[in-house]
Amino acid sequence: MVRIMSEATRAGPPYYFEYQTVGWQHYDSASWGACRRLIEVFEDQHAARQIDFYADGRILVYDREHARDSFGMLIGLKFSKKTKWRFYFNEVVMMDASSFEKLWRRASRDAVNRQDSATRDAERR
Repeated sequence: MVRIMSEATRAGPPYYFEYQTVGWQHYDSASWGACRRLIEVFEDQHAARQIDFYADGRILVYDREHARDSFGMLIGLKFSKKTKWRFYFNEVVMMDASSFEKLWRRASRDAVNRQDSATRDAERR
């Protein structure tokens, strides 16, 4: 199922959306199960930030400074200004900037692919 907002209700980039997927093939996250991926797209029509919430509880975050690691990568597509890109993703749900920002802050703190989270995990033990 794909949910699509009309052009009249969608502001131009930046925009934010989420969809369901599986882990990246050929990366360590491929075996982690289903993934809820949230993406922020900037005016240049490329992803600026991405959050991956996996079914097993793991979280990954990517941005343009940290675009790839052994777990996965920032999606590299150029998103068209028209809505046709939405047909290639499962169950697209548009979201607002403040919701994405809240989730980004939490995910950045808990992500397994950021050094800060590994340090915090070691300190908790």
